[in-house]
Amino acid sequence: FEIYWKGLELANAFHELNRVEENEARFADDATKKKALNKPSVPRDENLVRALRYGMPPSGGIALGVDRLFMAMFGIEKIQDARAFPITLHPY
Repeated sequence: FEIYWKGLELANAFHELNRVEENEARFADDATKKKALNKPSVPRDENLVRALRYGMPPSGGIALGVDRLFMAMFGIEKIQDARAFPITLHPY
């Protein structure tokens, strides 16, 4: 799910796919697509596959955009003005 306030996305929740068969199919599909595009292959995450075979419990999380929360709380219109660590174009 996602949390919005006046059209501004504040948070995004997710759950992890914990079915081994689905993950393996996606790994194979990704590898096929990368090969077709002449992109470097990524090694399969054997630790993840082993955990899935063992029976990884359902898990998930939520990401809160603190900069977006500040925008909502303080009436800031541009996200650049709400960042705690602004992106600079010139190195110090």
